[in-house]
Amino acid sequence: MDWSRFAHQMATMARDLLAQETMEATLERITASATELVDGCDAAVHRRGGPRRAEPLLPQARRVS
Repeated sequence: MDWSRFAHQMATMARDLLAQETMEATLERITASATELVDGCDAAVHRRGGPRRAEPLLPQARRVS
């Protein structure tokens, strides 16, 4: 693994996340980043809620069939 490249990608992602203006935008960027940065990751979702409450999943922009 190229740790220098990985560190650069994480720094870029951190700056991108800080630039988001809403929580929803931040969550969307996190799920999109998973598919961009993790080899073999074709889809990502984020679920909000607690142990007794679950809200809808926030899928990444691309849909996988």
